[in-house]
Amino acid sequence: MLLSEKIAEDLPSDMKIVFYDKTDSTNTRAKEYARGKEKIEPTLFIAASQSDGRGRLGRSFSSDEGGIYMSLLMPPLPIDPMEITCRGAVAVCLCLERLYGLGVGIKWVNDIYVNGKKLAGILTEGTFDENGNLSYFVVGMGINVYKNTDLTTNLPIATTIEDVLSKRVDINELAATLAVSIADISSLESPVSEYRKRCITVGKRVTVIGYNDSYPARCIGVEDDYSLTVRRESDGELIRVFTGEVSVRLAD
Repeated sequence: MLLSEKIAEDLPSDMKIVFYDKTDSTNTRAKEYARGKEKIEPTLFIAASQSDGRGRLGRSFSSDEGGIYMSLLMPPLPIDPMEITCRGAVAVCLCLERLYGLGVGIKWVNDIYVNGKKLAGILTEGTFDENGNLSYFVVGMGINVYKNTDLTTNLPIATTIEDVLSKRVDINELAATLAVSIADISSLESPVSEYRKRCITVGKRVTVIGYNDSYPARCIGVEDDYSLTVRRESDGELIRVFTGEVSVRLAD
């Protein structure tokens, strides 16, 4: 089980930890904590369960015990939230590869997959000052660690680390290692190349889901700014996708 004192043992001395047995959303807690602060220090918000976690496009969900639900509050970096999200995805992949030898992939833009099933998701949020500069950012993530009958029954495309490895792992070690990895995203070497190597969306037939429309396309590649280039099926036009969602179509 998650234990704050165990996690804290493996965190750097300058990173604080705020632990909840249950909360609504660690991203919400992190942003409330940051409000009005003149100086932002690295702070890990982590919960054993969540009642109102948030995903992309405003989705909300509950998260039962057996996973890691965490948000890392960080001072601003000179990169935009999209790149922070993608660098975070690379950091999570490198962490899982190093700890467990997992073959992990990234479904654009922020989902971590193993063996064709979703293992983790990432959501980055930030606040800007009156000059348009980032005041701080929060990298939130949820990762399925232990087997959960409700999870695999209600969301059959999901998997857990325990399912993949057929054994239980040290959840506290994993939480601390993930936090340290995400905190160090500014020092990642060749992050775009590492992202491209792991992006499972490239080459697939997809449905691009925007805020106002959707269309079938073929994913061509990931650009240097982490946007996606797709070829729309209806007319062959090449389109850069910066926002929205891209779902992979099963029939290729």
